[in-house]
Amino acid sequence: MTGGWWDAGNYGRYASPAATTVMSLLHAYRFNPDLFADGTLTIPESGNGVPDLLDEARWELSWLLEMQGGDGAVHHKVDTARIPWPTPRPDQDLGTHHLFDVTTQATAQFAGVMAEASLVYRGWDPAFADTLLSAAKRAGSCRAVHPERMPPADYLAPDGTIIAGQYNAAEYNDDGEVAQRRWAAGSLFHATGERAYADVFAFYWPHRTRKLRVYSLYWSDRYVSAMLAHLDRRAGDESMKPRSVRSSANRCESSSTSFGAAAQLNYVLGTNPLDRTYLTGYGDDSVLYPLNGLWTPGILIPGMLPAGPVAMTTAGCPPVQRMWDENVPFARRYYDASYCATTNEASIYGNAALVALAAWFAPHSALVPLREALRSRGLHEEAP
Repeated sequence: MTGGWWDAGNYGRYASPAATTVMSLLHAYRFNPDLFADGTLTIPESGNGVPDLLDEARWELSWLLEMQGGDGAVHHKVDTARIPWPTPRPDQDLGTHHLFDVTTQATAQFAGVMAEASLVYRGWDPAFADTLLSAAKRAGSCRAVHPERMPPADYLAPDGTIIAGQYNAAEYNDDGEVAQRRWAAGSLFHATGERAYADVFAFYWPHRTRKLRVYSLYWSDRYVSAMLAHLDRRAGDESMKPRSVRSSANRCESSSTSFGAAAQLNYVLGTNPLDRTYLTGYGDDSVLYPLNGLWTPGILIPGMLPAGPVAMTTAGCPPVQRMWDENVPFARRYYDASYCATTNEASIYGNAALVALAAWFAPHSALVPLREALRSRGLHEEAP
């Protein structure tokens, strides 16, 4: 189970957040491919003729492939028993790693990202694309054989010692299960064109949650990815396509909590009640103490996005608890300290969502559907 990215402030590696993080990066690449040309990120793989962002995403995809069992189901995570505190550098975390059991949510999200990635990588490495699509199909088949949610209740490691990010059945509820199944079906349909996947997508589409006024790129909600997958497939249900776009647009326009994608980017970069840049190394008043083992006093890695102001749990952070008790407005409920996980923990999925958003607004050539990009390389949308 080697490789992959650490999820956040600790060094757990979770399949579901990994899948959604890669999907956000694939969105970024599709939004603005020229921004990530070979050599632009100065990574070890630079110079191999492949866009750097795809090289980086492949590191995580390769690890995800290791997390899939022979029956297609995907393990929840690999993690140590306890979060080391204070968080050391990665090479100092010497705790025993545990492989958690499989979950249906991880399996569905795995199927979604592998199917989408197979389309993107087909123009660069057809053999790798075949591997990704085969894995996606096996994960989809596993969901068909096991329609029930696995596991149905909370679980810990076999010895009962795991306390770091264990599976929580209440958090991964039925709404989340439906969302991931919809994404898996939509992306498998996108990658294969097989009607069976379209039928599953159509079945789950009406069951999307109405609790959210707008949908996001958060790790546990992939409505956006499911919708884009269906929209980008020529054989998709035409009557469903405009309805899906219109419903999302209406939700955004009518929402009192969402002011558009540009406003969200501006908020992160300083247009907020605290006049603060929630991105390390940028602006006159930026975050200085992110919760991440790579951060050390006096050495600040630029471009790291922490959680930011919170409207929910205080997670053992006394300054934020005081703000909560005093009813400080949510957008001002922030404290810049490395021990304050609720505001300053940086995650891969949060940072990837920012990359996708920034890629959309960065200077770029005209956007084209994925099928047009593939056709320009002498390929087709459909897998062979």
